Amino acid sequence: MREQLGVALYQQIPIFVVVTKIDCCRPAVLEKNITHLEHVLKSPGSKKIPLMVRDESDAVDAASKMSDDR
Repeated sequence: MREQLGVALYQQIPIFVVVTKIDCCRPAVLEKNITHLEHVLKSPGSKKIPLMVRDESDAVDAASKMSDDR
């Protein structure tokens, strides 16, 4: 995943990251992975705004914010 994320950030294209199988890992592991991912996306080199999508309205909101080039 790191390579693909690195390429997407380098190309400055909008991205969605989908975390799957959250029921198969311990909550502490899931939280650590999400925190790390948010840290990478917020880093000065990428300047992305991580949004948690939990339902359809969150997805619509996230898609509308993609036009902000962030």
